[in-house]
Amino acid sequence: MFFSREIVLSTRYMAARTRLRSFPHIRLPEYAELVVFLGFVWGVGDTVTTVLAAHVTGSVAGELNPLVRTLLEADPAVAILLKGGVAVVACVVLVAAREQVTDVPGWRVWFLGMIAVGTLIVAQNLSVVFVASY
Repeated sequence: MFFSREIVLSTRYMAARTRLRSFPHIRLPEYAELVVFLGFVWGVGDTVTTVLAAHVTGSVAGELNPLVRTLLEADPAVAILLKGGVAVVACVVLVAAREQVTDVPGWRVWFLGMIAVGTLIVAQNLSVVFVASY
């Protein structure tokens, strides 16, 4: 028997979703919570730790992004405004596109992956701060 690809994917997605919902102690994060946390990790966490690492080391050579590196050399306040502004715009776009995003299977996995990557970057920046301060 042959099934269309959409039916198979939809069935797999629903089966995974049903398995997750069958555990009463697991609460899936809501869309707004994920957007806020993504904005916090990338907007606040990454921005603050990047500027802190540049200040403690006295050098911006460790920054891989050439635009942010240039802004940190010129004026750290502009780098803070740029990185924070980009995070705010990204969050506004994600809120505006909620229906389109939630129609994509695995959208929570994407959010959690981006939050995990941002958390690793924040941890790396903090490790630079701790190593440079000793």
